[in-house]
Amino acid sequence: AEIARTPAAIEERYGLGRPTPLSDVFWTCTTVLNLAAPAKQFEPRVWLFTSSDSPCEGPAEREAAETRARDLRDLGVNIEFFPLAPTGVPFVMERFWDRVIPVDADDFVDQAVVTLQNLERWIRMREHRKRTLQRLSFHICTGVEIGVSIYCTTIAANIPQPVYLLNENNKLLKSETRNLCGSTGAILHPVDDIETYVELAGQRIYVTPSEVAETKQFGEPGMHLLGFKAVASLLPHHRIFHSYFVYPNERAVKGSSALCQALIDTMLERKKMAVIRYVARRNAPPCLAVLLPQAEAVDNDGIQTRSPGFHMVRLPWGE
Repeated sequence: AEIARTPAAIEERYGLGRPTPLSDVFWTCTTVLNLAAPAKQFEPRVWLFTSSDSPCEGPAEREAAETRARDLRDLGVNIEFFPLAPTGVPFVMERFWDRVIPVDADDFVDQAVVTLQNLERWIRMREHRKRTLQRLSFHICTGVEIGVSIYCTTIAANIPQPVYLLNENNKLLKSETRNLCGSTGAILHPVDDIETYVELAGQRIYVTPSEVAETKQFGEPGMHLLGFKAVASLLPHHRIFHSYFVYPNERAVKGSSALCQALIDTMLERKKMAVIRYVARRNAPPCLAVLLPQAEAVDNDGIQTRSPGFHMVRLPWGE
């Protein structure tokens, strides 16, 4: 483990006390995050702590750092900057950092002090952050759609399924299923030797696996707006399942946050809820659901305590 290395081994492997240009730091972050998962699935973020308001030695190094930082932001990486000003020494953003990070240089340092005070709380929130269940498109009307992420707010804690191990070496056992012919005992091929049929009027209508898959297709996964109804029309016995939380996904479609916020404000003002057609995934049957708007809420320190979005409630139905 790295913690077991001696200072000499760490200096030999990584270096110690060597001056590193800031442009190399930004370039390394760009390379690592560019080779990672796509930004549409994850939110790349870099936390930058420094006590120096002028980390570059010359104009050439300063220009290279600004270029590398611009490349990092163009990649979609969010740079969170934490200035650590020494006691009694002012931290001047105008010397360098205001050209690297697009912030308000007038009161950014004062706001960063409050941010540092809440850093432990932020870390705890990020350690227990809710993972995205799905990323879908929300079709408002013809030619208008936004990207949304769906989160599961409540889920049952089920007992894990048993795992079977080989008693000799504790390796995981893998199960295999094979179909045998009842007459000869020969192994049947699942495609060439097995046919699926539907009995209709005393006759067998054979269907191929591709035709069976087509019968289970109800359209691409997503959400389609059907209309609006009053919030009061949603009764308690309509809630047959736990709700989901729908949040705009700006990385999938630009402008999703702005359109979603406008929709939330209008629905809250008119006390309406949206009725949608929801297809969770491929081969999943469609269902009706309603979207209940939720406004953003912040505490006295400006920390968000409630995110803006929609609570999606699946509606009961009968054939």
